[in-house]
Amino acid sequence: MPEKKKERKPRKKETRPRAPKRPALRRISTTLLLQFYDAWLREDKVAAVAAALDTTTSVLVKWIERFPELKEARDFAESQKKKQNLTTYMFEHLSPGTRKIWDEMMFYEDHKFSTEKFRKILEGKSKKIRQEIYLHALTMNGWNPSKASKIACVPMETAKTWVENDPIFRQILQEMEVHRKNFYENCLHDLAQNGNPGAIMFINRTLNANRGYNERMQINHQHSGEIRHVGYRVQDLELSMATRKEILKAVRARKIIDVEEDDPKELPEPEEEV
Repeated sequence: MPEKKKERKPRKKETRPRAPKRPALRRISTTLLLQFYDAWLREDKVAAVAAALDTTTSVLVKWIERFPELKEARDFAESQKKKQNLTTYMFEHLSPGTRKIWDEMMFYEDHKFSTEKFRKILEGKSKKIRQEIYLHALTMNGWNPSKASKIACVPMETAKTWVENDPIFRQILQEMEVHRKNFYENCLHDLAQNGNPGAIMFINRTLNANRGYNERMQINHQHSGEIRHVGYRVQDLELSMATRKEILKAVRARKIIDVEEDDPKELPEPEEEV
């Protein structure tokens, strides 16, 4: 007789415990609002902002749609980003006519024949407008003259001639450079006001160098040709003998200065420790 096949019992599916669902967000706390604003200020994508807030993109989008305070925080962060953008900062210093032309050009930025479109828009425009367009294109492309020449439809030799022979263009270029420096200076001050340690130390090392924050020795060149080193001898400092000896011992160990043979008393030998 044929053997009966053993019936296999169906295996029970192992059920993994599910993570408990988070309760629906009913209101926006001040902490969450500040975290949202800070994340949106630093990140460019919604997914990155969601990750910073430890949530998903879909949930974050629903939050923004539901809570108007998040929309306001997002819009304010975007406006602050524009202020911190060098290109936007420089754009605000263009003449109104040049701004209008630039916006028209940027409409065709991704066009297949963008160069031809740019050339047609700039056709018949004054030399001053073409110069401003060139300078703004320079700032938009990391001060790359090749890219700026392509966007502004200005040969590089022409731009070089403007710098050498056109005082008005040279003045505009100098003004743009001043605006560029002002922008980065403002960014530095903003960082310092927000408590950034690196920015605070940098400003103190430069602005407050004469108050002891400068780590380098200053050398003053006199008109007579004499070079005077600004500093103090250890003997001139009001320190205890034990402290002076420790300093002199460390100086010798690191070979920072050389002891002159004709002045053996300049750095007295430290006493042996008992």
